[in-house]
Amino acid sequence: MTMGGKISKQEERRDADAYETLRESQQLLARIIDFLPDATFVIDRAGKVREWNHAIEEMTGVKAEDMLGKGDYEYALPFYGCRRPILIDLVFYLDEDIKSKYSFVKKEGDAFLAEVNLTTNGKPRSLWGKAVPIYDGAGNVIAAIESIRDITERKLADDALKQSERVKSELLARLNEAQHVAMIGSWEWDLRSNQVWWSDETYRIFGVTHDYIPSAGTDGQFIHPDDIAIYAEAFARSMKSGEPINLDIRLSLAGGLLKHCHARGTVIHDDAGKPARFVGTIMDITDRQQAEDQIKHLKNYLANIIDSMPSMLVGMDRDQIVTQWNYQAEKSTGIPAAQAVGHPIANLFPDFAPWIEAMRGELTQRHISSREKFLIEKKGERHFFDLMLYPLVANGVEGAVVRIEDVTEQTRVQEMLVQAEKMMSVGGLAAGMAHEINNPLGIIIQSVQNVERRIDPDFPANHQTATELGVNLHTVKSYFERRQILEFIDSIHTAASRAAKIVANMLQFSRGSMSAMQPVALDALLEQALELARNDYNLRKKYDFKDIEIVREFAPDMPPVDVVSVEIEQVMLNLLKNAAQAMATSTQGRKPRITLRLRREDRYALLEVEDNGPGMTEEVRRRMFEPFFTTKEPGAGTGLGLSVSYMLVTQGHKGLLEVVSSPGKGACFKVRLPLTRRGGENE
Repeated sequence: MTMGGKISKQEERRDADAYETLRESQQLLARIIDFLPDATFVIDRAGKVREWNHAIEEMTGVKAEDMLGKGDYEYALPFYGCRRPILIDLVFYLDEDIKSKYSFVKKEGDAFLAEVNLTTNGKPRSLWGKAVPIYDGAGNVIAAIESIRDITERKLADDALKQSERVKSELLARLNEAQHVAMIGSWEWDLRSNQVWWSDETYRIFGVTHDYIPSAGTDGQFIHPDDIAIYAEAFARSMKSGEPINLDIRLSLAGGLLKHCHARGTVIHDDAGKPARFVGTIMDITDRQQAEDQIKHLKNYLANIIDSMPSMLVGMDRDQIVTQWNYQAEKSTGIPAAQAVGHPIANLFPDFAPWIEAMRGELTQRHISSREKFLIEKKGERHFFDLMLYPLVANGVEGAVVRIEDVTEQTRVQEMLVQAEKMMSVGGLAAGMAHEINNPLGIIIQSVQNVERRIDPDFPANHQTATELGVNLHTVKSYFERRQILEFIDSIHTAASRAAKIVANMLQFSRGSMSAMQPVALDALLEQALELARNDYNLRKKYDFKDIEIVREFAPDMPPVDVVSVEIEQVMLNLLKNAAQAMATSTQGRKPRITLRLRREDRYALLEVEDNGPGMTEEVRRRMFEPFFTTKEPGAGTGLGLSVSYMLVTQGHKGLLEVVSSPGKGACFKVRLPLTRRGGENE
């Protein structure tokens, strides 16, 4: 046979006979092969399988009856000049999709050794194989025994051991690095051998090199003298009861260096329950302690500033739980800060709770919210307060600071401005009345008197003149009736009565208020204020009410309300004037319109004056009721009208006055007056 050639029939028969002879003599060996733990098979020189033991059946899943006598490899054996070990041919024969990689292939004497790493069904697999020739009596190779051993588990165990050692080394390095970054040192005391181990960071914290050999009790020389007793007591207690050490101590090191540290430790027991080791950590918290001291100093400094404020300043979280309570709040309420912090603000400020709750919705916009000059009665005395909420967001924690300021004295000063403002309004109205009403009223009254006198048939002078002219006065009167002249006279009487009513209203308004509350129909009071507004000289000169559409939305079931009519009339007049002046500036192409509403709302009578003017910004809205604040040109207004109105409603009538407005959407002033019960008491 030559390399690459085929075996002749004669040679094949001779080899078969020889093999049969060998097989008979090696039956015992075949049985032994079958019981070998390694996957073992025999291939003759023709490449046919002659033996296939149970181990290779389990490895490959191929039964012996499917393999025996099969195979036709022209390069079956490495001993016949094969270019690669038969092991690889077998692997490829069993699974064509396997991609193998030789770890090594070598020849030892007549045997070939090979180790292969491959992947089967997505899992790594390592095989070790050996091929040994079988000789006949003449020394010719007639077959080969090849065995395969699955060394996957051993390889994995070896790799895992190597990986474990590598990971252990890396973890130790990382642990030292992490301890250094965190400034946390670890230590261990073996209670049986009395040996002590320190980590690298522990050496650094104590300020010594690795030449220093720690031993039991030597750490005490580094602890500050004032803290030794505390540390020793904690250590003894831990050894006795198992309670962990957890305390702050100071280290007094070389060169006078002082460090603040946090020490932790616990005892570890053996299987018999006896103390075996004591392990612990020590953390350098010097920087943190210094920062905490600075924060504490700053906190005290800020607390002193807050306590020195003349207003009540109260901090609260998003659930309205008090977090800060200054000295003025203590003084005003009589509640110490220690008792206030941690409690709902509604329990501490029951009078202000509704207002704070009402303003919470505005905090979502992160805008400062305020309520000014609202009234609270205490022991029969009336007090006014300004309330402001400042939204806070710090480190993701939402809350607010409430500032409450007692403005009772300021309000009393503003009371003195009421009469002056009223007189200014009266002056403007008086000028209008003189120009618009007094002159026409005199002419009307005089004309009515003359006409009535000169058509009276019973008047002697009329009768004498009629006789001289040959005129029958009764006939003339009949003529007047038919020509509706008497109706004209009645119209003159009506106009004169209307003018008289306007004058009467003006006189009543100009008189000083006696502050006597009486039940008043608010719809009639609104109509009276409208009448006054129509005849205001300054108002008519620039903003004619005839060009303003008046819409009335009055609820029919409104009961009388106890008010000082002249004061509420002044409030309504101020609001009407304010609306007319705002719409004269701009209505954005719309017809000027004022909507008057009157209805019940809980225990209040609600009056609304709404215009379709340009509206106002949030900044202007917040300052709308401030004295002397005005958006008019210099000389066009004093800025007292709305502040006076606010005081009259809130102080004089224990009511509420607010404005709702936004740019381009007009403004709506809302006046709430307490409803009355029978007997005149407030509901």
